[in-house]
Amino acid sequence: MGERKLLDSLIPVMVMPMPKPIGPACGMCLRISPEDIEKAQNLLGETIAGVYRRTGETGKDFVPWKP
Repeated sequence: MGERKLLDSLIPVMVMPMPKPIGPACGMCLRISPEDIEKAQNLLGETIAGVYRRTGETGKDFVPWKP
């Protein structure tokens, strides 16, 4: 559902497994570009469990995204 809404709004998105450092949640997440985060949040509203960004040299660490 979220993937379709984003694609219909021309926001590139990739469905991928939830990274283990973030937690189990439903096991799936949507990967989008940082420049599309605000628009995606407006489209998806309360259906978003969390927004994270990659950190660290390897890109395998995640922290909550803050504008």
